[in-house]
Amino acid sequence: TAHATSFRVIQSSDQVTSIRESLSDQKPLLATLDDSGSLVAAPSVRLSVDGPYGSPCMDVEEYRVSMCIATGIGVTPFAALITRIRSQIIHAQRPPRPHRLYFVWICREVGALQWFADLIHETSRQLWELNRPDFLTCLFYITSKGQKEKICINHTQSSWFDARLTHGRPDWFQIFRRVSQENPRLSVDGPYGSPCMDVEEYRVSMCIATGIGVTPFAALITRIRSQIIHAQRPPRPHRLYFVWICREVGALQWFADLIHETSRQLWELNRPDFLTCLFYTTSKGQKEKICINNTQSSWFDARLTHGRPDWFQIFRRVSQENSRTCVGVFYCGARGPSSMLRRCCQRMYKNGASFVFNKEVSA
Repeated sequence: TAHATSFRVIQSSDQVTSIRESLSDQKPLLATLDDSGSLVAAPSVRLSVDGPYGSPCMDVEEYRVSMCIATGIGVTPFAALITRIRSQIIHAQRPPRPHRLYFVWICREVGALQWFADLIHETSRQLWELNRPDFLTCLFYITSKGQKEKICINHTQSSWFDARLTHGRPDWFQIFRRVSQENPRLSVDGPYGSPCMDVEEYRVSMCIATGIGVTPFAALITRIRSQIIHAQRPPRPHRLYFVWICREVGALQWFADLIHETSRQLWELNRPDFLTCLFYTTSKGQKEKICINNTQSSWFDARLTHGRPDWFQIFRRVSQENSRTCVGVFYCGARGPSSMLRRCCQRMYKNGASFVFNKEVSA
């Protein structure tokens, strides 16, 4: 689901630079020795530097996306910011935070852009070479009503500036709409994602799914298979029980290659006990066979049960195989089985195994 982009305005007062020298109310004394060896007391001086336009720029790197807007001489701190970005690009070969920067400058005449031309164009060019052209977006506005001038720079820079230069005042609603559209805030909710996140926190995990609730566990097994291939060892958890209840055998078709190949690779690593699979089909019609090759079919037949699972028997088996172990139970699917699974987790088991229940159920 997409949410509206939020903006936070940070500004400084429009005032010239002032260096204030003020004596404190208490007038503390600093004692020093003069050439003759006599003590000389002098008041301490406190210096405060205020401006021009320094404070708003300090928090630019706190945001993933920043929008720097300046009028006239107010560009000073942002010019310093772009100079620092350029330096970081040159030395680190990567653009720093923020991840995206919009720079808007409104000035009276085109001539004001002259001193800024080399810096901003060279920074933009280096970002292109780093394949990050979207990092810096520049918009320039000239408010004088006289004849339209061209900036007196070389042809390449002139074309670059012309594409970003507008004669007239900015349409702020249009600018903010553009920034909002280019930087949506996305939140991903579902399907059945959250319980699967803590599977690797346990030495032994038990993943239970009904129907489409298998989605995150399929992703988990895909990741396990990838880690097996690249690291040549099974990752955490050290043992995984996978239970899937679906209505018909046909639902297993798309999953067959992945789960069987993962199991085969674990056998080759001498870890056949890492993954234990149990499949249940609940339809009351004629028993079907899964339409896959003979090797896979035999593997599935040994793990496939027609009917509903006996949860107490399954939990008893897991507790016997993992005595004195805390087992993480992760359930995704319909609401119905969750209460039974919770009761199974709350039971006391003779060999000291305990179960921690995590769930995400569909409405």
